[in-house]
Amino acid sequence: MRTLIGAAMAAAGLALAPMATASAVESGPSSHDTSTTQAKVNDVLKKYPGSRQVSSDKVAAKGFDVLVRPRDARAADLDCPYGNLCVTINGYQLNFYLCGNYPLDGWVGVGDYVNNQTPGTRATFNGQGGGALVDSIAYSTGSILWDPIWSINPC
Repeated sequence: MRTLIGAAMAAAGLALAPMATASAVESGPSSHDTSTTQAKVNDVLKKYPGSRQVSSDKVAAKGFDVLVRPRDARAADLDCPYGNLCVTINGYQLNFYLCGNYPLDGWVGVGDYVNNQTPGTRATFNGQGGGALVDSIAYSTGSILWDPIWSINPC
């Protein structure tokens, strides 16, 4: 099973489990109330050893942040910090700020991305064999079908 692990995290000795399978995330409520948000944050904290909650809806891990968002959040709704590659998947937003190869687990369906890195920075969304299926040159935004994507390399 593929797991979301950044090269920087692996170097730091952090072993990470997937955030959730797509079916578990999809079965959650679509509302964005406080109790649901905290429950999702708690799930992220359990699955990413060494991470920490930094606000009511945000968890910081080495190399990326995870934000709990409404399931229907789109690229236009993303607050993507400068220098980050931000992606959405089933009610979560991940903001990658360190270069590395981040394998994915259980990412299915359509999501959005914002490549808000320094101008000209190339992010790749890679298939099973490691080859780029989608390229994004900063600044750019788009939608992406996650099913064939096995890893992300922000820069």
